[in-house]
Amino acid sequence: MLTQYDFVPWNTFLTSHFRWNQGEHIIVIGRTGNGKTTLLSQIIPQREYKVMFVTKVHDDTITTHFKGWDILREWNPKRHHRNILLWPESSGSLREIRERQRAVFQDALDKIFKDRGWTVVLDEAHWMSNQLGLAEDMAMYQHQARSSYLTVINGVQRPSNIPVITYGSATHAFLGRQNEPSDLRRLSGLGGVDSRELSQNLLTLPKFEWVYVDNVTHGRAPIRTRVDLSR
Repeated sequence: MLTQYDFVPWNTFLTSHFRWNQGEHIIVIGRTGNGKTTLLSQIIPQREYKVMFVTKVHDDTITTHFKGWDILREWNPKRHHRNILLWPESSGSLREIRERQRAVFQDALDKIFKDRGWTVVLDEAHWMSNQLGLAEDMAMYQHQARSSYLTVINGVQRPSNIPVITYGSATHAFLGRQNEPSDLRRLSGLGGVDSRELSQNLLTLPKFEWVYVDNVTHGRAPIRTRVDLSR
């Protein structure tokens, strides 16, 4: 009989189970409506300097969960900027918006890599990798950002939408419900856990719950938790 992972309340998880150091990467894989942005808004404050790359022209979820953050249209932060939404100008045609996003984000990735010490949140990693053509830049971050004391947090809906390195090199993985065989196969072996047990838990996971996998400490049992939606 396959094991159902132990459930840990969210506050207990944050205080007793989630040990996240600067320079460690995080992957959050969950479908729209599962609370991905809510989860991000509750773990990101643990870091001092953070920037979220915003790709949607309009995103009420971002503005609701990250009130008080400074909105920059290009990467030119001042000394007092510590909580940044990097949100390129959205005027013009769709092609112009996409080209502007690519230029702004690529420039920011280059400069942040040199600055060191930032936490970079890519809430739409699939869009940035495939539609904006930044896959090579993102792979460089996954490979070398730790040496620059940078943390990368990638958010994505499905593991099959992004390169394996994006979640394979993450220190911490938050996985929402998955029911596509191709996605479950991509996650097999994550954190050294039993792939059948991981698949079974993800198939039966309720909405708004997450399976947390320590992707470095192999042999450590994954746990389930549910983000506090009331915050």
